[in-house]
Amino acid sequence: MYASRGDEHVAARKEWFFRRLLSSDVRQRAASIQKIRVELLEMEPHVLDVHVPSLRRLARDAPLPDVRAGCLDILDELNTPHDAHDDTPVSYYMDAREIVDVTATHDPDVAAIFVKCFLQSGRVSHLTRMLAWHTPYLKVHHTCIRDRDGPLPLEWRNYIALMAASEYRCHYVSILHQHYFLINGGDATWLDGLDYVPSKLARLHSLNALLAHQPWLVTSDDVASL
Repeated sequence: MYASRGDEHVAARKEWFFRRLLSSDVRQRAASIQKIRVELLEMEPHVLDVHVPSLRRLARDAPLPDVRAGCLDILDELNTPHDAHDDTPVSYYMDAREIVDVTATHDPDVAAIFVKCFLQSGRVSHLTRMLAWHTPYLKVHHTCIRDRDGPLPLEWRNYIALMAASEYRCHYVSILHQHYFLINGGDATWLDGLDYVPSKLARLHSLNALLAHQPWLVTSDDVASL
């Protein structure tokens, strides 16, 4: 039912190297950039090559200007070319000029959402950028679905979103929430299937399937059984 772990599991582990940048304190970010710089300069070439793609992405797409500038400086010091534009389009269906620019949006609310997404996961996903094309929906989606206060920890929310995306066989969104689940501290063994998750989550499976395909059949009994 779920996307295979494959390289995505490895990619999530690699991103832990840059998670020290995910702070709302600009002074702490500056100190982290210097530590990252020192560590990268001392790395063996084959180890450095593992981190260069993430460094390029941060230099290009981080919504915080100090992070972009710091990563650009490191790339220059490493004599490593950096990409002015992402080779992977946000959408194959929409004109690139209609996609909201993470680094230059003029809507302060959208900019704040981009920053919050970045501080949570280390990136602003293509899905978030697509939703930003419909700004009111993005605000509702982010506030009500992703960040509303509640009893569930973030990695549980990510896993439930992964379950829902898997019901629709939506590979990109499944991989995205698998990534979020892992970098937010989720147990990687849960990705092996429902036999490995807490029983409370496993009981959501039948309700999740109904909501995805036949929501009109949901009754109070389906909710009560949780």
